[in-house]
Amino acid sequence: MEKLYPELYHHLVHFSVLDFTNKESINVFTLGMALQIGPLPKLEILEIGRQIGTEEEMESLADAIAMGHLPNLKYFNCSEIQFDDLDQVGIKSLSRALSAGFNCAALEQLHLVENEIRDDGVIALSAVIAGGHLTSLKHLNLLYNHVGVEGAKALAVALESGFLPNLLELELSRNCIRDEGAEAIARALGSGMLRRLDTFGVWMNEIESKGASAIARALESGNLPALRDIGILDFDDEGTNTIVRSFASGHVRTLEKVHFEHIEKQTAIFLARNVLEPGHLPELEELRLTSPSDVETVQAFILAYQNNGLLAADLQVDWDSSPEVQVLEDVFNIVRDRNLRLTQALRYNRYVSGMFELQKSTFGHEIRNFVRDHELAPSPLESGPVVLQTKRAEVGAVEKCL
Repeated sequence: MEKLYPELYHHLVHFSVLDFTNKESINVFTLGMALQIGPLPKLEILEIGRQIGTEEEMESLADAIAMGHLPNLKYFNCSEIQFDDLDQVGIKSLSRALSAGFNCAALEQLHLVENEIRDDGVIALSAVIAGGHLTSLKHLNLLYNHVGVEGAKALAVALESGFLPNLLELELSRNCIRDEGAEAIARALGSGMLRRLDTFGVWMNEIESKGASAIARALESGNLPALRDIGILDFDDEGTNTIVRSFASGHVRTLEKVHFEHIEKQTAIFLARNVLEPGHLPELEELRLTSPSDVETVQAFILAYQNNGLLAADLQVDWDSSPEVQVLEDVFNIVRDRNLRLTQALRYNRYVSGMFELQKSTFGHEIRNFVRDHELAPSPLESGPVVLQTKRAEVGAVEKCL
């Protein structure tokens, strides 16, 4: 069997992508032993999910990482590997390897989905982050790992350390961090250390109003200027109301996707009247609501779209089957279609204007180079205004067509 490892290594060394997801032909131990033979400088993507990971298997892979044999690894996915040791030796071995110097300094994506790593695993991983060993990390996915309060607290401390300056995505959905864990994570979100974060998931974590209020304060802090997607929100009524009101603060204007699993009628109307209509979510593309769609609620959304011509988000609701609501649904679709045409025209206009500015800038650059190359004295350029007037006339013609 040992003769197989060098042969396998010499085969793998030529690849930049290795995908052993759900492959019965090779287990984690065999892969780990082969990777220990020598470096794989070309390897950037490694996927080994959907297997049973024993302590011995994960330690073999961890040893290869600790040796520095994967120096350019950017994407590592070992999701759905069921670690069969209750003491989390597998994930602890992986964490030890990741913290061994700068052997994974290039790592940008780490996906540990449904590994059941629990609090101990996240605490070990958090120590790696806080030690400054994963500073290139952009995507951290810990979905469905039975992470509790203590794991969330440890992760929050790591997030506040400032050693994840490039983090774009933090996925913590389908765990059990509860209010106390949510408060800790929220403090990290509002700390100003995650200003590039654009995706945050915390769905199905048994979070109620206290934890939701903490997340709302983080949203209002202004320290999440790039946030686009906050996933599915399944808080209680009070928590949902707090989140919606935080949208009115004007500090989450970059949001593109919002999904409330449950929202009360009055909160939905507030969302329409006080958030959407005034334009507090100008980048919103998708809004999903599981809420009462009675006449008053639908009318509030129609007015929001009618009075804010730039609001063209795809509104996904369970429309009531009553004749009155069905008529209003048709009215809503007409208003949204109008807004869609308007926003598309504005985008095209901006594109044309942008091309004009680019041409103007290029033209000016060429003239300056000509003056410099021919050592001409600076003087007003007679041809400049003529060109600019011509371009403005073209833009004006496009605007008239729109």
